[in-house]
Amino acid sequence: MQAPITGSTFSNLQDLSGTNVDQIQNPFPSGQKAFPSGEEEQKLTDYALVLAERAQKMIESGCATNSLYEFLDDPKKYLVVVDSVSTETFLLPYLNECACTNSDKFNRFSNSRRADIENLLTTDAAANYPKEKPLRYLSVGVGGCLQDFINIGKLIKAGFQHIEAVLIDPSFHSNYNTSTYKLNPNWVQEHETRKNGIMKQMAFLSAVAKELDIKLEMSFVDNVSKAEGFFQVVQLVDFDDFESSFSDVMISHSLLAPEGRFYLSFDDYDLVFDTTRCVYKNIHHSLHEEAYQKIKDLLETLNISDLSRPHVAMLTLQERRVQWMQILPKICQADTVQELALTILRPKKISFFGYPEEKPNKEFTTENLSRFFTLLTGKPVTVNFCETQEKFLNGLSIKPDIVTYLFNAGQQVDIDSQITRIRTCYSNSRLFFSLSSYKNSEECVMDSVWSWDSNSGSTFYGTPSEMSRQKVDQLMK
Repeated sequence: MQAPITGSTFSNLQDLSGTNVDQIQNPFPSGQKAFPSGEEEQKLTDYALVLAERAQKMIESGCATNSLYEFLDDPKKYLVVVDSVSTETFLLPYLNECACTNSDKFNRFSNSRRADIENLLTTDAAANYPKEKPLRYLSVGVGGCLQDFINIGKLIKAGFQHIEAVLIDPSFHSNYNTSTYKLNPNWVQEHETRKNGIMKQMAFLSAVAKELDIKLEMSFVDNVSKAEGFFQVVQLVDFDDFESSFSDVMISHSLLAPEGRFYLSFDDYDLVFDTTRCVYKNIHHSLHEEAYQKIKDLLETLNISDLSRPHVAMLTLQERRVQWMQILPKICQADTVQELALTILRPKKISFFGYPEEKPNKEFTTENLSRFFTLLTGKPVTVNFCETQEKFLNGLSIKPDIVTYLFNAGQQVDIDSQITRIRTCYSNSRLFFSLSSYKNSEECVMDSVWSWDSNSGSTFYGTPSEMSRQKVDQLMK
């Protein structure tokens, strides 16, 4: 392998075309969240164009490797949040990633989450796979490819000699024979410009590979079902479509090589799987961490040793991923549980997972759910799933063994009425109940987390409030 070529870099030498990039100031220092507009936006555009020109000159002069390594040392130096949804790079302006400014969950400037995932992926690969053999890399939902640019760049820097990367995103399609494009013909050109721009700028990595005399193959595909073979590295990061594209999640995992790692990050959850189980889990809670901890503590009290095939009903859409990722796996992990029937109540005209009512649910099949919960729990489990529009406060036609009701309100709610009605409808079920009301995003004015076991009549609490305990005890009599 050829050593990195010394010479021009982005920050310390005059551009080969004669323009010194340091003479053009970045109007938005690293980490600034204000969005550019007017004159500042033009300055930002000028700055980006100079760096883009320099990137091309680096390729032409055989100095792309230095430029890449400098970028990888501190990516934020060349990034800016340009609007509420996009973080873009000056290095290659078509490359971008979601800014997530509404929640900051994956905002590179607000936390180290993206960088942590990148470092974990690179460290795992370097420790587990021979660098002289082909490393196959699959990324699903790549968007503007910025994170994949960084991942592949770090794998190159780590010394891998042969990388095969397959990048999946619906935007890589070439089908313009649809009503959307027919009604908006200008979108065809805009889409092609963006798609071709991303592909061309990802080729910067190919220039680095050429300089280092290593092999890099990249392909851009619009659907994961078109990916072939098995991969040592599979990643779905900032995958907001976790529920609506659940089949893609499971197809992606099925493409994992026997020695591979599968990186899944969405919402508050960072997960790493091998072919059989979850090997790493990190849960982020930006607000109300105490409430989440109470739920975790309460789950330790859950006793379902008499149930081998429990029927669980989820009564609310709120906090659904807490139920999906924390409560249900805990139930499945019970030694006696071999099979789980899961009923979810959905609102009118839309499914629980975002589908229009008339669109059939093809994502949450018994096969997909059973595989996923088997991976999460590390034990074989069968999960049967159905949705219903029955009124939960009237009680379901089939009485569940376990009922979960997590509710998060922006204002004070009538807790007495809610508890009484649910308790009446499900008097023979075990209730897992959480009802929280917040005056604002920082101050919790009322928080109750508890469960009730109809068999023993026992009530377990995850809240220290004696007043809340007395109220619940009174209502459950």
